[in-house]
Formats: sequence, structure tokens, C-alpha cells
Amino acid sequence: MGSLIVLIGALSVAACGDDLPRCSQVSTVIPPAPPCARAPCSDLFIAAHPDDDLLFMGSDIAGALAAGHRITVLYVTAGELSGDGDDYWIDRERGVLNAYSALVDHRAGTHTALASNRPGVLPGDWSAAQPTVLGTITAAEYDLRTYPITAVFLRLGDYQEQCLWEQTNGCSTRNPNPPAPPYVAVTIACPADAASAKVACATPAPSQQVDDSALAGALEAAIVKFHPTTIGILDASGVFFDELGRAGDSAGYTEYPDHFYSALYALSATLRAAAATGELPAIASYRGYTIAREPANLTDSVSCTKDIAFDAYAPFDSDVTAEHGAYALDDATSYLRRSYALRTVVPHSGFLRNQGKCLGIVDSVPTMVDCATAPEWSFDAAGQLTTSGMCLRVVDNGGHVMRPVPQCAGAPCTPIPAEFPAEVVMTTDCATTSEATTYAVFDNGQIRTAYARCLAVASDHPFSADCKSVVVDGHVTGGVPDDQAWTLR
Repeated sequence: MGSLIVLIGALSVAACGDDLPRCSQVSTVIPPAPPCARAPCSDLFIAAHPDDDLLFMGSDIAGALAAGHRITVLYVTAGELSGDGDDYWIDRERGVLNAYSALVDHRAGTHTALASNRPGVLPGDWSAAQPTVLGTITAAEYDLRTYPITAVFLRLGDYQEQCLWEQTNGCSTRNPNPPAPPYVAVTIACPADAASAKVACATPAPSQQVDDSALAGALEAAIVKFHPTTIGILDASGVFFDELGRAGDSAGYTEYPDHFYSALYALSATLRAAAATGELPAIASYRGYTIAREPANLTDSVSCTKDIAFDAYAPFDSDVTAEHGAYALDDATSYLRRSYALRTVVPHSGFLRNQGKCLGIVDSVPTMVDCATAPEWSFDAAGQLTTSGMCLRVVDNGGHVMRPVPQCAGAPCTPIPAEFPAEVVMTTDCATTSEATTYAVFDNGQIRTAYARCLAVASDHPFSADCKSVVVDGHVTGGVPDDQAWTLR
């Protein structure tokens, strides 16, 4: 292991100036693995762009690796706007591949990770990129030869998920299309010389137009293809940030737009896929930049495991090596020392409670009633909420979350996205399954519905609407409003 520690040290000095003696001396403690309800255990992590997985999901990824789970990481965007030219986003792809090589090296005592950024070179244990079709999008797929890890890159342009979700224009400089609606995004093509000079793009793909249904369909297809027992997404709750922007815009209260909107797409796709497969994977929704305001909650051992991966990535990302700060292990706000996630509860039964009442059915209509007369509900392995052979169903208006409004040059984009109304919730025969009858019950009290909205109550009747946050003294508290806070017990 001595030579491996030397490698890590060299990368750390270049990247973040971490306290290397502590990392080289801590005992190796295996992080807990993500939940696995069936064999084979398989984890799919959906990140907005390369490095989100390492910074915010890294402790669970390390646990999955140690437990022998199959791991797939899907990156929605290329994350190209932080750098200059094609080399930047291609290097980021090679960087995350190098990070996973370093994690495997750390456990196996091998030496396959690159010690520095060698343009055009992949770590020796990764296959060259191959095209893989997900719905209507052709993505790039890399496979690790020494361990079952797959990396998939959709290569959507930065900032485009928000415009796709809200059907407005102005989110990205890469939008060549007329003003929305409808908004059509584009993927980034590998440069023409990719096959010869840029090994990471050995299979060039043309730029592709992507609309809302194409992105949602690609993520659903990935979930069906890789059949995960657990899905990791970024923070889709909407309760932890005040505004959308870059990390430094508001200390711990700003979230990146791509993080939030990729998570909404991923959550919606998970519900759609569950309706198709009859199985809802466990879901972990990882907070991003907002963890900087929370106490460090990882042990030295787990933090150092994250640091191994991130230090193998950092030399490939000029934006990260320049920023230091929260990317460094010893910074007071270090992302590497923190991991905060909301998680879905396991299937179980109980009374579905909200604000002192329980959900019942009166004249075939879901209605909040006295808990003494309410039926028990079951949250089953398919994600359905059932009682007496009937299932809850969202009457689908085709709506998306529409707030906060995207900004163009400091003012709301034109046209301002329309707000979709709340959707009625009724009962239906459980034999008919769709996204409208599939739910994700999270441990913070949110019950997520079709289009990643929230189950809420007004006038004793449940409905599906945009998720809301609680604000006190100008900042979100992380709590869930009473009308959207549920318990099943």
C-alpha cells in the first residue's frame, strides 16, 4: 500500500493541499452499503455532471464498491461551461473514470489510475467509449474491466435541464433554437479529431436535439436497462436552498440549477420506470452545495476514501484545481467531510397521517378523516399506495414544477413559464399502473408524485402540486410545510 499512498499524496498536493498524514494513518473502515432488496445488488447514481457523484454521493459509492455491488453512474450534462473548449469536458470525463480506477486500486492494491492528466489517455483499465442507445438518445458508455462499474454520459449541454423542464428559453448559450415553447436542447458532439487525438471520445457522436420527453425517456430507459436496487439522485426536495446559482453565491443556501433539475428528471423517470417494471428501487436524494452549511458528519476514514477518488479526478478539472475551498478535505466547509441525503422508506403499512387526520375514502373519494375510522394503507414494493384493493392515482394534467423562474440577464426569461395547476388525487383499480399511481415516500415526510411533485392536503382532500419549503428569517429551514408532511405508521 505504500506506493498507493505516495500516489494519493502527489495528487492531493496538486489538487487541494489536504492533510495527508492523517489520511495515510487512519484505519480503513468500510462505509455501509446502500440498501439491496434483492440479488444481484446494483446501484445507479444519476449525476448532473462529472464530479457530483464524487462530492455528494461518494460515501455510498464507496460502500457499494466495498460490498461488491454493480455500480453504474450516469452523467446528464457534459459540464462544459466551467471551462474552455472541448478539451475541458473531455478531461472531466476522463477524470471521473480515473477516480473510480483509484477507488478500485485502493481496495485491490493495484496501480491503474493515472498520476497526472495525460491528454487523450484513458486509465488503462477502462474500455474505450461505446455508443449506447437510451430511448432516443445515443450516449457514450465506458466499462471498467476489473470491476463491474459502468459510466454513461448523455453529454447534454450545461444549464439545459431547467429550460427543458420549464419549457422556456435563455438557460444556455448552446440553445440554437427559436424561443420556447417548445424548448429543444442539444447534446455536445465529440470533436472531429476525437478518434485519433482524443481517446476519451473514440466513438464520435453527432450533436442530437433533445426535448423534454427524450430526456425523461432516456433516464427511464437507463433505469430499466441497468435494473438497480438503489438509485442515487441529487437533491429533488426543494427544501434546502433559497435560490439557484453557483456554489459561492450564498454560503450554503444556493444550489446549482443542473443539480436540482437533473434530480427532478431522475425522480420522475424512476416513478415511470417502476410503473413499467413493477419494482420501485430504494432512492437516495443527495444534497449538493447546501451541505456546506451543515456539520461535518463523516469519519476520517470515510472522508479520506472520498478524498482518494476526488484527488484522482482533480488534475483533470482546471476549474476545481483553481477553486480549492470546499473541495479540499481540510476546509471548514469541505464537501468531502459531509454527506446528507433523504431516503425512501421501505415498503410497509399504516395510517396515512397529515395534520392530525388520516386518509380515508368517502364515497370513492380520498378524504382526510378521523384516524379512528380511517383504513390502513400499504406502500408496496412497486411504489403504489393501496387500501382494500384500490390505489391512489394522480389525475394527470401533464404538469412540471415551475418555480423558481429561470433568470435571463437578471430578469425572468421570456416567456415566463406557465404554472400548471394542482392535480386532483383519486382512487383507481390497482391493476392499472403508471407514473400517476406510483409514489416515492421519503423519510422527511414528502410523498413524491407524478412529475416529481408532492402530495398535499387542502380542505380535507389530497392533491398533487409543486413541493414547497419552509422559510424563517429569510432562509429555508429544511423542513416540509404541514400540508405536505406525511407519516405512514
